[in-house]
Amino acid sequence: MFYNDYTDLIGIESAGAPFFDPTIGGIIIPTRFANSLAGDTYGAELASTMRMNPRWEITGAYTWLYMDIHAPEGNLIEGSSPHNQVYLRSSWNPRRDWRVDLIGRYVDNLPALAVPSYLTGDVRLAWRPVDNLEWAVVGRN
Repeated sequence: MFYNDYTDLIGIESAGAPFFDPTIGGIIIPTRFANSLAGDTYGAELASTMRMNPRWEITGAYTWLYMDIHAPEGNLIEGSSPHNQVYLRSSWNPRRDWRVDLIGRYVDNLPALAVPSYLTGDVRLAWRPVDNLEWAVVGRN
């Protein structure tokens, strides 16, 4: 579990009244970056690995995150991080020098970025002929 209390986070604040600029034919809204935000985050992470047999293991993880940014633009910042994430990996070593990984991940929606929740799936095949060298082929979703 975790809790973070932030102060002096970088935010954008007004730096004057908007005005029309004829050289670009548009309205300029003066802004500047400032350490003017504060907020809290809290949540929990849980991860576990289970060895099914000497050549096969399964790893799972879950993360829950809640953000509360104390500013008018807080919803934009809060909605840019997922509230829930789930990770699952199955690793199999058919031989000492070969490894096959199947990886699945769920990520909650990001409303501030208009990104819906999604699932990904990856496959990895690795060959390690010696301890300090590995060749891998990865298929990513």
